[in-house]
Amino acid sequence: MAKRLRIITGLILFAFVAMHLANIAMGLSSVALMEAMQPYLLGPWQNRLGGPLLLVALLIHMGLGFRAIYKRNTFNMSRNDIVQIVSSLILVPLMIPHIAGTFFAREMFGLPQDFPGVLLLFWFYQPVEGLRQVILLAATWIHGCIGLFIWLRLQPWWQRVSLVCYPVAVALPVLAMLGYVEGGKQVMSGEVEVVYAQPPEGGPTIDEILASLNAIEFWVIAVFLAVTAIVLAGRWWRLMGHDGATRIRYAGQPAYTSENGLTLLESATINDIPHAALCGGRGRCGTCRVKIIDASVSLPGATDEESKTLKRIGAEDDVRLACQLKICGGQIDVARILPPHVKPSDLYADEAVAANDQSSDGEVLEAAE
Repeated sequence: MAKRLRIITGLILFAFVAMHLANIAMGLSSVALMEAMQPYLLGPWQNRLGGPLLLVALLIHMGLGFRAIYKRNTFNMSRNDIVQIVSSLILVPLMIPHIAGTFFAREMFGLPQDFPGVLLLFWFYQPVEGLRQVILLAATWIHGCIGLFIWLRLQPWWQRVSLVCYPVAVALPVLAMLGYVEGGKQVMSGEVEVVYAQPPEGGPTIDEILASLNAIEFWVIAVFLAVTAIVLAGRWWRLMGHDGATRIRYAGQPAYTSENGLTLLESATINDIPHAALCGGRGRCGTCRVKIIDASVSLPGATDEESKTLKRIGAEDDVRLACQLKICGGQIDVARILPPHVKPSDLYADEAVAANDQSSDGEVLEAAE
């Protein structure tokens, strides 16, 4: 359920960011075109249905991100995971001022907004805020693209679709940045008339609105930092309960000892044992599966999540996912079923499957000897 929610909310957020970038890219033509396309590209997210949907998706996605950090046993991880975690943690402090100045200003105070006014604000009155938007754009797009890549590259049709997706993933943010620069030049040169946003009559003044928005920014960021600290402290406390060690031997590799509580994949990563894990250890792909040759203690049973993946790939009873199997003491001998550097395309080639089976058999025999 958590994985499905993460994918669904991620797709909603990615769709919003992509449409937002496409709207900004219209500035390459003119600010007038940016304004004309806004109802079609941003309008779906600026109504009573789209706005709350986007906010709920953001909160759920953030919550699942905190859950993933809490459950992580080690920060010794792949470069993709490092970028994902770092970008997710810097997104909120970068994002909150933008959300406060757009969503909350519009929904709470009825403050009208348009591209000329926003561009003038970023280019003339608050250039530092404009720089923050650029960093926010880069971090958000990188975070979303990596998440999509990890998910989609396991699909059999990805090799064909990627020929289009890769150029678009590079071109869209570049075009948006160029549109932002060109739109700013048009506003600064006086080519575009700027109508300053005024609050509704009888409501709070601009100064009062800004003070309220600053307070919202402060408290949201404070809550985010507090939640982050609580999650990290909770993770530390959880790991304090792990004691003892397990002796592990991969076929063709020297035995090593690893602390209990880690997954088999995490222990292999820490000890520089190469291992296939195309989904990044999320239990989706099954490429990290291993054959259990011998274990001196009873291993933890497979979770529902692991069981579903093992059933989907037709695994035998003595096969487990290294990313889900937690080591719990004693000694365990295992053999990798897929070669460490398997590619997604290999999963759908009969020749590669046959080669993998032969490689696995060789490792099993070597371990048995």
